[in-house]
Amino acid sequence: MRRRRKSLGARRRRPGWLPRTRWRRWTVWALGAAVAAGAIAVIVVGALGFGRTRGGIDDGLPGSRCEPQPSRLTKPPEPGTRAGSFHGDYYELGEPIPPRQQAPLMLIIHGGGWTQDGPGQVESVRNQADMWRHRGWRTLNLDYHACGRSLGDVVALYDRFRTLANGHAVCAVGLSGGGQLALMLAAERPRVRCVIGYAALTDLPALPTQRTSGMLTGAAPSAGPLYAYNLAVAAFGANRLA
Repeated sequence: MRRRRKSLGARRRRPGWLPRTRWRRWTVWALGAAVAAGAIAVIVVGALGFGRTRGGIDDGLPGSRCEPQPSRLTKPPEPGTRAGSFHGDYYELGEPIPPRQQAPLMLIIHGGGWTQDGPGQVESVRNQADMWRHRGWRTLNLDYHACGRSLGDVVALYDRFRTLANGHAVCAVGLSGGGQLALMLAAERPRVRCVIGYAALTDLPALPTQRTSGMLTGAAPSAGPLYAYNLAVAAFGANRLA
């Protein structure tokens, strides 16, 4: 009586060290994990907007719309600072540490892709203000209305408070979009003595042609610059980036 030979090519070979029942369970678990991972990937990709060609609100895709994302204070102003509002823009004016009458003035301009505003943004960069206060500077930690009003608000606050320097230097420091606004302030007001831009966007029209490293995020080299460019277009308009 002949035995039927089983074709090993039609079936997956079970490892010799794994019992048959465990091999079946392992296969089921592996398939389930793969399905779950695929579902998570679909959710993440959808949340990040990959696959869409037109933007929504503040998502950095072509055609996206700039709408303010306000934030509130969670802690009161620190000792030695005075809070106020100018044309609806919250600010905190900090005195040098130790106090002195004559001091240069440093404007602290928060970032946020030109979409984030509110007193909470001022609170988020108080550490920057404190650093300059301990170096003998008077600080103006300021907020601005998001989107197209941002630069105009920064210039207006500079015009309002620059006399506090009393002939000493007036400088500005900003992060990301705030760094870009600091640079534009100096272009609008040449008397600004110095600008410090952390990760500042210096050439908005050229962003679509620029590349960055995607080693950390796995994104395409053009993804970051295009994201920033689309946010800028949404905030200011394509014809008002230069």
